[in-house]
Amino acid sequence: ERTKRRALVIADNMCKLVPDITEIQPFLPTLIPLVKKATQNISDPEVRSVATRCFTTLETADKADRRRFISKDAVLRMLQEKIIEEKRELVSDLVLEYVAGLCACMSACRSFE
Repeated sequence: ERTKRRALVIADNMCKLVPDITEIQPFLPTLIPLVKKATQNISDPEVRSVATRCFTTLETADKADRRRFISKDAVLRMLQEKIIEEKRELVSDLVLEYVAGLCACMSACRSFE
């Protein structure tokens, strides 16, 4: 229970310290069910209160304005539209899929440098 308490305190504090709430939103679908389960299953009342506090923080982050993410398929369609038909055979589908995945990931991470 001590380890769970520490993990919950760390998750709660990290959520509060992140300058842009949208940076933690990709992790929320994984974290929220685990913390919710902890609020229901932990027997120690003090640790359960920490779990409840963390769960409240995560729910608040989940309800915050979500940034729209571009999907890999949307990027792939854009790339296919932009490549000139004469040059299309020079670029394999595997390369296009890879570049589309990278672009979608970088967009989600707001990595534009």
